[in-house]
Amino acid sequence: MKNSVRKLACTIVCVLSLTILSSCGYIQSTDSNQQVLEETNEQSQATANKENETTKKKKYDKKIEWGNLSSYCCAVEIDEYDGDIIEAGTYRIYPDLVSGLDKGRIAIVWDVYTSETLYNNISELKESEYRGSVGGMSKNEITLDLSSGQYLYVKYNPVANNNPTGIVVIDKK
Repeated sequence: MKNSVRKLACTIVCVLSLTILSSCGYIQSTDSNQQVLEETNEQSQATANKENETTKKKKYDKKIEWGNLSSYCCAVEIDEYDGDIIEAGTYRIYPDLVSGLDKGRIAIVWDVYTSETLYNNISELKESEYRGSVGGMSKNEITLDLSSGQYLYVKYNPVANNNPTGIVVIDKK
C-alpha cells in the first residue's frame, strides 16, 4: 500500500511539474506532451481506484466473537450503521469456548435472526426472520448467506442456573 501511495504521489508531482513548466513557457506544449499528461493522469486515477477497492475489502469484518451475556446486532455492508459491519457472504455461526458442563455450567443457546430492518428492541423481531439456534449441549451451528443491506441479530437466552458458558462465533467461509 505504501508503494502505491508513493507511486501516486510521484505521478502527481510529475504531472504538476510538467503543467507548471509548460504554462511558464519552459516546455513547448505539443501533442506528445499532452498525451503523456493524459496517460499519467489515467494511471493516477487507476491507482486511486485500486486503492479504494482494497480499502473497501478491508473495511468490513469477516469474523466476530460475541461473549457478552446480552443480545447482539451487526449490519451487512451498511456503512451508516453505528456498530460492527460485516462483509456480505456465507457465514458459519457456531458456539465456542463451551466448558465446565460437568461442573454445573450450562451451554448458552442463541437465537439467530436476519432482517432488512434495524429494530430499536430485539423483541420487535418477527418469527419469519428467525433462522435457527446455535449453542446448547449439542453445540448446534448454522450456515447463513448474508446479503448487503441486512442486519444479523443474535438473541441471548438466559440460562436457568445463571452459570452460563460459551461464546458465539460469526465466521465468513
